[in-house]
Amino acid sequence: MFVSFDDGGSWETFQQNLPVTPITDIQCHQGDLVLSTMGRGFWIMDDLHALYDEVFLPTSEEAYLFEPGPTIRYRSPMVRGSGDIDYPSPGLTIDYFIPAENTSAVEIRILTEKGSVVNAFRSDSLKETKETVENMGLNQFEVLQTSALSAEAGIQRFRWDLKAQGAWHAQSGRAYRRGPMVPPGS
Repeated sequence: MFVSFDDGGSWETFQQNLPVTPITDIQCHQGDLVLSTMGRGFWIMDDLHALYDEVFLPTSEEAYLFEPGPTIRYRSPMVRGSGDIDYPSPGLTIDYFIPAENTSAVEIRILTEKGSVVNAFRSDSLKETKETVENMGLNQFEVLQTSALSAEAGIQRFRWDLKAQGAWHAQSGRAYRRGPMVPPGS
């Protein structure tokens, strides 16, 4: 599948996680792209608002953060047994653009309306040496390294789980993760 940002003057691949298969129907429904495929079922790309952003030019030399759309804060239902229903986990989709010449890590900070940091994430594609201070008494804020945040060139998508930064833990893989869900707000 391909997409054009200049009314068909040039085309860029838009495969995402869509398998290579014939597409039998395409619909935009409530801001989502819905495809039916031959023999592979349905494929849905949630929240296409980044493609509608008229301020953004994909040939830009600068990184660009698309304004996230509104989201609904809810909790996933606890299902016992092997339920056939796969409920989506709560989260906010954050779309951003990285220019081709990027050589640094990407960092996203989630802020409250007053500017205080709720959580922060850094791409782990560029390993950076960082001094670690293991002391629960310090009131410091950690930037979590995650493979879900990409520093590759092009339009990228990150899903924040609507959780604040968690507590300190002796195991680095669990430290500052699994915090409480943020209260409603902006």
